[in-house]
Amino acid sequence: MYQIACAIDYLHTGNSFRGTILHMDIKSKNVVIDSELNARLIDFGLAREVKEGEELQTATPVYGTEGYFPTVQHKRLTPEHDYHNFGIVIRELLTGVDPTEYEKDNNRQLRKWDSISVENSTHDRVWPKEFNTRQKIRALADKCIDSIKKEGTLKSKGICDELKDIMRTNGVKTWKGWNDQRCEICMVNEHDAKSPVAAINHKDCPGKIKICPACMRNSYFNPIKCHTCDNDIKAVIGDGWGAVLIAGYDEHEANLFKKDVTAFGDAITSTVLPTMCISKSNLVVVDCNAKSKESASSRIEKAFKILESKHVHTLVFLYSGHNCNFGFQIGRTSTQDENSEYLFFNIDELCKCIEEINGLEKVIVFLDCCYAKPLNVPDHICLIQFKAIGPHDQTKVIGAKGSIFTRYLVQAFTMKASGEKCKLQDCDCSITSDFITLGSLWDYILRHSQHDGIEKMIPYQNTKNVRWDTMFLAYNYNFKVKFCFDVRVPDANINQMIEVLPRQLTEFKALKPGILFPACFDMLTKQMNMQASVRPDVTRYADILAIEVDGGPKQTQEIDNMEKLLLAWNSKLLFRCRFRQCNEIDNGRPVGFVLKNDNIVCKILSRLNPEQHPLDIDGLEELMTALNTEEDNIKHTELVKPLKLFNDKLSALLHAAKDNKLKNRKLTINCMDVFEDGSVTLVYMELTSPEEQLDN
Repeated sequence: MYQIACAIDYLHTGNSFRGTILHMDIKSKNVVIDSELNARLIDFGLAREVKEGEELQTATPVYGTEGYFPTVQHKRLTPEHDYHNFGIVIRELLTGVDPTEYEKDNNRQLRKWDSISVENSTHDRVWPKEFNTRQKIRALADKCIDSIKKEGTLKSKGICDELKDIMRTNGVKTWKGWNDQRCEICMVNEHDAKSPVAAINHKDCPGKIKICPACMRNSYFNPIKCHTCDNDIKAVIGDGWGAVLIAGYDEHEANLFKKDVTAFGDAITSTVLPTMCISKSNLVVVDCNAKSKESASSRIEKAFKILESKHVHTLVFLYSGHNCNFGFQIGRTSTQDENSEYLFFNIDELCKCIEEINGLEKVIVFLDCCYAKPLNVPDHICLIQFKAIGPHDQTKVIGAKGSIFTRYLVQAFTMKASGEKCKLQDCDCSITSDFITLGSLWDYILRHSQHDGIEKMIPYQNTKNVRWDTMFLAYNYNFKVKFCFDVRVPDANINQMIEVLPRQLTEFKALKPGILFPACFDMLTKQMNMQASVRPDVTRYADILAIEVDGGPKQTQEIDNMEKLLLAWNSKLLFRCRFRQCNEIDNGRPVGFVLKNDNIVCKILSRLNPEQHPLDIDGLEELMTALNTEEDNIKHTELVKPLKLFNDKLSALLHAAKDNKLKNRKLTINCMDVFEDGSVTLVYMELTSPEEQLDN
């Protein structure tokens, strides 16, 4: 019971990547046990997400499993639905009665029993009467079931605390660990006792959870709790990490160093390929070429102060730019005068900024500049410093390609996972372990920098308080990462698997218009054996696409942000992309479809509604009546087909309107030729509220 309650509490406790998850189908058949009889909650087919401060309204009532779910069907879903079901599961464990069956005498299901009936039917052999907490468990079940009528009176943590207190009183362990080395999260991968994940941060826990590197890496999205001590498991890489990146000053090549810094920043904060797993809120970039009222020196010092306020214990620092004996070149005394003196930020100032960060334990420094000097940090700080060149040597920049050092640094983090090839010709390289270590990264950079046509450019390193074989810098993907989408165009009856690589997936909002929507029309051109190109302005209607995954046999979940996409990918779910159907229209959820070889629908719409005014329900019915009349007057079969399809779509939408989706809203219909030759028409429909209509 306690383990199921902990699962509910975990789902109901949101984080920076997700809101509260309501399971909505908690029952005994959705609880499985492992080889040590530990319980796990499965089957999220009806699960719904609720963001903080929101209420979850559904278009149609949600029907859970009979006997477990409350009698009254609800459109507003709350955590109490899960508590109610859990209360039924507790009663089932006490009595052994199937909640889906009815009593022969009074035709009642278990959820309708009173407390006395539950007590009289409790199995004495399993729950002896002298067991002094039997009544507490029964009372907790009653409390869970009654919570559906008293919203806000019960919390998942309170349920856990009550059960944990019962277990403590009776000397029962909260979890029984496995004898083998399998990961206790995924139950598939091996837990490596030699890796840093074995030294997770709850030293006094008597039964430390076994975690594989993959699950620890994925804790970036899915935080882990220890089953024994209930502590949050902080990731060994990324948690408590911050970064300061500085692009040096150059009046001739202002963007050259900025490109290096941007590429590195994208790599260490990527949520698609989490390597260093640094939160973007813990990343501070100082571009010395950017116009600012503050001096570059002041902005650099402020960057370190920002990270101190974030309580970071590991600092990643990168400088890409010019350097000399005076320090990093960060500007001029006057940007208007080419003869004015340069401004510098020297190594001693950098060391002072580092020293002033309270609680700092580790510093990882990358200096991509000439004459790079070693840092001198306090003795309690672990230092790892990579330098593109020695303290008496000069770096080389290859034209627009930028720095060799930063190029291969970023490549070490991302190449294998991105499915890219090494920028060094005929080089088949990769880091093969689960982690990028000090040693493996040094070997990688050294090997590549010496074979890129500049033999004299030899990188250097400087370390303090580290062990060569145990300093882990980043997670490593030693496999190709790809997102597979089953793209479908329903009315054309075509579909195709599309692979999207991480380098293409820079931000979620570009996924539909930039990749998936064009793929739909590429499929159409192939089906119709055409050579036509898609009109560029069509992509602004890409919101009609729905990206979804199967959450189980009963429900699909629409993916509408990067966090959900990554969580689904980590769960190895197949992505499906399709045109949203007309009966699914809602606020912020436009719908659309394509009509082949059609001009007649557009002509009729232009004639019936020349100003393209938004339509209310009455106007939509009038439009359908007029279209039906037009259809009766057309004799040519091929011309009737698109008009009939259009009418069928409007009919489905009107049916949805009866569910009050069009209450106080109006429907806007736009038609657009997809190709220049007019062979395919895209019909786009969206709802607008009165406020939006006034704004327009």
